[in-house]
Amino acid sequence: PPPPPFLSPGSSPCPKAILLEVLRGRKNITSLNLHKNLLGPKASKTVVELLASLASVKRVDLGENRFGCQGCEAIAPFLETNTSIEYFDLSMNGAMLVLPQKTVDSKGLRAIADALKENKTLKYLIHSDNDIDPDIGRWIDERIRVNRAIKHDGTHFTKYLDSLFPEKDEGHEKGKYVFAKY
Repeated sequence: PPPPPFLSPGSSPCPKAILLEVLRGRKNITSLNLHKNLLGPKASKTVVELLASLASVKRVDLGENRFGCQGCEAIAPFLETNTSIEYFDLSMNGAMLVLPQKTVDSKGLRAIADALKENKTLKYLIHSDNDIDPDIGRWIDERIRVNRAIKHDGTHFTKYLDSLFPEKDEGHEKGKYVFAKY
C-alpha cells in the first residue's frame, strides 16, 4: 500500500499525524485522550476517521484542540451514528467560531445538538468553555431532553444559565451550573 500522505517523499512527518496513523484500527483501545493538542479544524476529519476505526473506544477527550465550528460540523455525523462512545469531551474548542477568521457561527454546535437526538449510547457530553450563546444553549438543552440516554450534560452553559438565573439558584453560585440527570 502507498505510504500515508504525511510520509510522502520530500515531506517531514508530523508527530501528531504519525500518532493518529499508529492508533488507527486498534481493536483494544477503550479510551482516547487527545486533550490539549491544538489540532485545529482541518484535523477534525482525520480524528473522526480514527474514531470510526476504533470499535472498542468508550471514552474520548478532544478538549482544547481548536476544532472550531468546522470541526464540530465534521464530528456531528459521527456522533449521530456511533454506538460505542459513552463519554465525549469537546470542551474549549472555540465551537462558536469559524477558524482562523474567528467569526461567530453556530452551525457546528447546532449539528452536534441535532446528532444528540439520535445517539443512544452517549451518556456524558462535555462541551464547556465554548462561549455558547444563550439561544444555542437552549437548542442543545432541547436535544438532550429528547435523548434520554444522556445522563449528564457536563457542560457549563454559563451565558445561557446566567440568563435564566441572574442570581444564585438552589445554592449554586453564578456561572457554576451543571445539568443533572433528566
